[in-house]
Amino acid sequence: FGLSLPSTKDEDSPGNMNGSVGDPGALTKMILGNAKYVFKWREDYCPSEASSLAAVAAATGAPVAEVLFDWLCEDAGTRVVNLMMMNYHKYSIADTLEMLEHPYTVPGIGDTGAHLGFVTEGGAHTSLLKIVAVEKAVKMHAADAAALVGMNDRGVLSVGKRADINVIDLDKVSVACPEYTHDLPRGSARWVQKAFG
Repeated sequence: FGLSLPSTKDEDSPGNMNGSVGDPGALTKMILGNAKYVFKWREDYCPSEASSLAAVAAATGAPVAEVLFDWLCEDAGTRVVNLMMMNYHKYSIADTLEMLEHPYTVPGIGDTGAHLGFVTEGGAHTSLLKIVAVEKAVKMHAADAAALVGMNDRGVLSVGKRADINVIDLDKVSVACPEYTHDLPRGSARWVQKAFG
């Protein structure tokens, strides 16, 4: 998930840290307690151990919370950090790839809508195009997902089937850094992430 500095005292402000860095709340404790898996956001989601919050703090001799605060102040306070809290214990996506390539794995069902102010998974599907072969990624998201939920009238390009066709330019496939925006009814906030290609 992403975390950024709050822009207001409003509970819905970006990345609500649930307390100040000096008096940490729940989210701050989770970030600081897992500093070896906290990284500045990057498009490939494969940061090195040396770029972790813990490693940078150790290399500079600065307290972890101070390094985190400095990171969050970058880019006019819009810097996003990731807590790679699952399947990244070897600083590699190898375990995730193994799971994705299992014949019983069907990606595409996420809980982005349940945690609009906390997490963004919108770029996951686009990022998959850079991680596995495009034909496999499309099959997983289309045919496999449709078959799983019994939608047998779609998911493949075949006579008589429903289909949406996407043209993918693999040289331009990318995801933008997540942004926090207040564009929901009554000014409620959410994380958004644009995809390209």
